[in-house]
Order: sequence, then C-alpha cells, then structure tokens
Amino acid sequence: SCRISVLNSAILLQGYGLTSEALRRMTELAITSPVSPSLYPTLATVLLGSGLCMTGSFFLYEVTKTKSNRALRSELILAFISAVLLGFGTLFLLLWVGVYV
Repeated sequence: SCRISVLNSAILLQGYGLTSEALRRMTELAITSPVSPSLYPTLATVLLGSGLCMTGSFFLYEVTKTKSNRALRSELILAFISAVLLGFGTLFLLLWVGVYV
C-alpha cells in the first residue's frame, strides 16, 4: 500500500513537469522515525509507569506536608517531571497502537 501511494504521488507530480530523476530522488528521501518502532511498547510502558510513580510522589508530597512546610520549587519540579514523563509516555502509547501523531 505504501508503494502504491508513492507511485500515485509520482504520477501526480509528473503532471507538474517534474523529471523522473527528481522524482527518484524524492522517493529515496523517506522520512523515518528517530526511534525504532520496536521500542514503542517498551518506551510507552517505562515512561507511563515512571510518570505515574512521579505523580504518586507529588500526591504524597502534597498530602503529607503541611501548608507551611511546602516548598514551591519542590512542587514545580515534581509536577514538571511527571508531566513530561506522562506526555512522552502517551506519545509512544499512541505511536504503539498506530495513531501516528
């Protein structure tokens, strides 16, 4: 199906006057992922698991500390790390199931 799509694109672009050499060079420059698709399940699992642990750590920090003992810097660091881990974990989860974003 991918090869048919490339051929259809080549036929369409020939209508715009591009040479076959230019089309050949364009088809050779395929866009590839910097991360191997075989790593998507592992990355999704590890990042989501780590993000959930950090979220739990943030929750425990908020519950166990009194209002006067809390530090804004610690809260922001925990929240930022958990948000980044959960965000990338969600990205790799979507890539794993075939939703290419």
